[in-house]
Amino acid sequence: MADPVLLDIAGLSLSLPSPAGDLQILNDITLRLERGRTLGIVGESGAGKSMLIRAILGLASRRARITGAVRLDGQHLGALRERDRRRYLGARVGVVFQNPTAALNAYQRVGPQVSESARVHRGLTKMQARELAISLLDRVGIPDAASCHDRFPHEFSGGMKQRIMIASALAVEPDLLIADEATTALDVTVQKEILDLLQILQQETGMAMIQVTHNLGVVAGRTDEVAVMYGGRLAETGPTPQVFAAARHQYTAQLLAAVPSLDSPPDRDLRSIPGQPPDRLIGITGCPFAPRCHAADAPCADRMPVLRRDPAGHGAACHHPPQDVPLPEQAR
Repeated sequence: MADPVLLDIAGLSLSLPSPAGDLQILNDITLRLERGRTLGIVGESGAGKSMLIRAILGLASRRARITGAVRLDGQHLGALRERDRRRYLGARVGVVFQNPTAALNAYQRVGPQVSESARVHRGLTKMQARELAISLLDRVGIPDAASCHDRFPHEFSGGMKQRIMIASALAVEPDLLIADEATTALDVTVQKEILDLLQILQQETGMAMIQVTHNLGVVAGRTDEVAVMYGGRLAETGPTPQVFAAARHQYTAQLLAAVPSLDSPPDRDLRSIPGQPPDRLIGITGCPFAPRCHAADAPCADRMPVLRRDPAGHGAACHHPPQDVPLPEQAR
């Protein structure tokens, strides 16, 4: 029987050298994703979400110093040579990036772009690749897929381009699909269409999925588990319903409090989190959120909190969780 854990990240840290000193981008990230389930990775810009994905895929800078381990289906990716790792991941992982216009080759017809990975990793003939591309374009909702196969990217809207990228990601029948801010550049109605499509495709194929986003609405009701990142660290992680219902980190609680609600009084101002994300060049000895946290005290500034999970997998790295020190009235 196959191990239910598909992706296992253990103690992953990443730093980059700079003229001013090392930039600590990721710190001791430990996560697991089981087959067929969805993990949401959330946090504001600069939290380290996309760099985590790059580290998983082996796309980080060659200058990066990486420690820890990433295993996919039991294979330690760091133990593979670069070429072998590309082959291994290319046959098992599909990726949908934020900007489909940049990801698609403007000078190549979309059909061959959709089937390219399948030709490389599945050894398809040109005719088989064409049939696969048309089938996938149809599957993701591209009208008249056969004629669209030979069109160029500029002939499609942003939402249709993202559907083409999803078709391309599905070409290798991946065990894992990573959507890295895949709906950020789209309007709200198209966002919902793309998210619904991804959910349907996951149900049909049984693949696992990672949704990377700064939008809590994307992960609510669409993910099984959520990991909240701040300053290159995991602030909180656990089953999505539990994290949303009873956040255990002050940062998570403030993120949730900042989400607009139809039930809010009409005269209530939109909430925001004061302050700025931490400077990665400045060594942090305590909680990275302490300078912005209403509950912070001397131990928060001096001692890094440890993320401890309960038996259900819900845990947070916070000295004074919201259950002990509630948000001030103006932040609720």
